[in-house]
Amino acid sequence: MLDIYWFTNSIDACFNADWKKSLVGISFRTIRRFQQDNPFVFNIIPMFSDRTVQLLAPLILLSSPIATAMIDLNGDGVSDLWQQIYPSLLPNGDDDSDGYSNAIESYAGTDPLSRDSTPKISDLATNGNVVTLTWDSVAAKAYEIERYNATLDSWSSVTSLVSDADGPLSVEIPMNAASEIFRLKISDIDNDGDGLSAWEEKMLVGFSDNTLRSPSNGNLADYSAAVRKLEGTGTLTLSTGLVIPQRPVTKSEAARFLTQATFGPDPDLINEVAAIGLGAWIDQQLNPTTPTETKQTMTGQGGTFPLWWGMGWWKAAMTGEDQLRLKLGNALSQILVISITGNDLIRGNSNTQADYYDILLQHALGNYRDLLEDVTYSTQMGFYLSHLQNRKSDPSIDRFPDENFAREIMQLFTIGLWELELDGTQKLDSEGKPQPTYTNATITEMAKVFTGFGFGGPQATSFYAPVNGNDFVYPMKMWDDEHEPGVKNIVNGVTIPAGQTGVEDVSDALDALCNHPNIAPFISKLLIQRFTCSNPTPSYVRRVASSWNDNGAGQRGDLKSVIEAILMDPEARTPSANGDASGKVREPFLRAVAIARAFKARNERSTPTFPVWPGVFLQDFGQRPLSANSVFNFYLPDHQPSGELRDRGLFSPELEIATHDRLIKTDNRIYSHITTGILPYGSDPIDYLKCDFSVPLSIAVDSASVPQLVDYLDDLLTWGMMSSTTRAAVIQATQAQTTPLARVQTAVHLIAESPDYIVLK
Repeated sequence: MLDIYWFTNSIDACFNADWKKSLVGISFRTIRRFQQDNPFVFNIIPMFSDRTVQLLAPLILLSSPIATAMIDLNGDGVSDLWQQIYPSLLPNGDDDSDGYSNAIESYAGTDPLSRDSTPKISDLATNGNVVTLTWDSVAAKAYEIERYNATLDSWSSVTSLVSDADGPLSVEIPMNAASEIFRLKISDIDNDGDGLSAWEEKMLVGFSDNTLRSPSNGNLADYSAAVRKLEGTGTLTLSTGLVIPQRPVTKSEAARFLTQATFGPDPDLINEVAAIGLGAWIDQQLNPTTPTETKQTMTGQGGTFPLWWGMGWWKAAMTGEDQLRLKLGNALSQILVISITGNDLIRGNSNTQADYYDILLQHALGNYRDLLEDVTYSTQMGFYLSHLQNRKSDPSIDRFPDENFAREIMQLFTIGLWELELDGTQKLDSEGKPQPTYTNATITEMAKVFTGFGFGGPQATSFYAPVNGNDFVYPMKMWDDEHEPGVKNIVNGVTIPAGQTGVEDVSDALDALCNHPNIAPFISKLLIQRFTCSNPTPSYVRRVASSWNDNGAGQRGDLKSVIEAILMDPEARTPSANGDASGKVREPFLRAVAIARAFKARNERSTPTFPVWPGVFLQDFGQRPLSANSVFNFYLPDHQPSGELRDRGLFSPELEIATHDRLIKTDNRIYSHITTGILPYGSDPIDYLKCDFSVPLSIAVDSASVPQLVDYLDDLLTWGMMSSTTRAAVIQATQAQTTPLARVQTAVHLIAESPDYIVLK
């Protein structure tokens, strides 16, 4: 936002002591820098040679760091659309030598190549106690005039307006005193909250700033559609008729995007996304030709050895082409939680592990309502949350339905504990207190719904039939003779009528949960935290929740629409869009997987095999797929570590498992993966999954080549955003090594344990 100040009388008459003190030594008859130690204060310029400076001396001030709606994939604070109109200009440059940087002129909407086009007041006229102010406006920019009260040291709005077209705007303002200070605030607006400025939507053909999805963009949200139109190597015709070059995706942008959207980028995948663009890659991923399932990739299909499923998971993560689907399945496994830790018939069997995880994969790009139904009928979930063989009540023997699943399907799987606005903030009652989504009575009523579930295999003949053969791998079956009859008053005021079958009751309950207004913001925020950001702003949550409620075709819970909204949001695509509250700590286990993927780790067998789940993974990382120690996952979504994060009200779920002991173990385990390889089940060296360092080894020939090596690893592992501090430390330690392999392993290890790699911004 730009502020332009001007004064209607002498400086002494307008300013209080503090303001005057800041202006000491300024010459108002020349253009010079004002407060050079303040990056947000710019020039004081005499506007008219025929007027005295005491009558009018404007001060151009950037009132706050730019954090506004715009396409800004490189995070430089300037609209990428504006930069493609002026592709040779740098934000900090001043190509027309008018005293205003190109960045400032982009905010103001002025021409950075014309000295006559600057953010200025073009005319001032007084008539009695009325002053008329005129300036050159730009269509779709917002303007607000404020008046300064020196006594109260505060500003108050006089008028605000949005320009419909380029050209002069004038306002008449009654003066309250003989000497006054006014300021004109210039800003971009985003009426529909889609992350694009009104100016950008005006420039793009067929876009409207009044809706998240302009009709011309089909089912795409406007921001996603705009990114797709802008990326590429061709040209784009704007609404003004101007033809501009498209903007290729950089390798750094591709690497950062893939770090969010996959289990980790490798050089080939980075090159692919840089070549085809983010939008085209997402389209491919949302419609995979060869979807991966872990039961297919699992070595030893048909066996029951508990750890074999790990082989299938690793092979899918390392080689599966449907990476977005696989990453989303993993995220869902941390919401719809079961745990395979244990030795019982269900948890301790590789087939049942794969069966449950594959339910998540099968629905990852489908509808959440369908996913919730399959999870509800899953024998694994029925066993884990005890609604398998949950019987109807019999008060005569003091037997009542188990409430475990009924509670968790509301609290964790759908609507959460507190009523939410669409943007994820809590609804408050008249006393300012949060409102619960359900009561204990609701849980009791919901528990009645989830009765009558028994084994459903072909050998199951009744609710009471024992497990026979592989019955436990089939979905549960509803046995109405053990289902609670009668009316059920469930969540959100919904009443399930008497006389229905158990299947009908369950369907009504799932419909009630999936139509509850809470499910969109609640699950959307959980998914955002798994992919991009631990502390999404309410605007980010609202945009994703809006896609949950309507995918553009009137459908709710479409996970394709939701995941695209998460990844193609300005807070995801703009680095550090929310300042130092942006981004997230990456999960320790997935950090290790990403290293393995970056260097395409394989073992030495002619047909590569993959590791199982050695116990050290859970000990050293504090996590591995489907191995949480409770239904509440490895960590809580609202975990706040003590210290600055808690003081600022910020969340960091992953830090809940980052104990002092585990931080050391995680570092040691990742170092072992880099230097020795990933443990197989057993000790045969041929089975170790080892990173392929052939490319970095070809670079690290001597100590002089270390900076080039670090550049290569920066692009691959820290998406071109490595800090100068980390870079210097890595170079120093790596140059001390005496062999190419030691240099590569040292550099990779230090980067993998640096904040630049661990924190995804």
